Amino acid sequence: MSLLTITVDTSAATQHLGTLEERLTNLRPLLKVIGEELTESTKRRFETSTGPQQQHQKSIPQNQEPK
Repeated sequence: MSLLTITVDTSAATQHLGTLEERLTNLRPLLKVIGEELTESTKRRFETSTGPQQQHQKSIPQNQEPK
């Protein structure tokens, strides 16, 4: 004779795990966002003459080649 019965509905957890598995299987959207952000941050650094750690970089005159 059982004194206690516990019932657990795992359908929501199963659905979320399926979504997570799908996202981890196809990394293309994530990598696209990362690539776009890196491109934009690099453009901003060139425009503001700052390095990755926000230190000021010396500008190269337009008519002069870097050494």
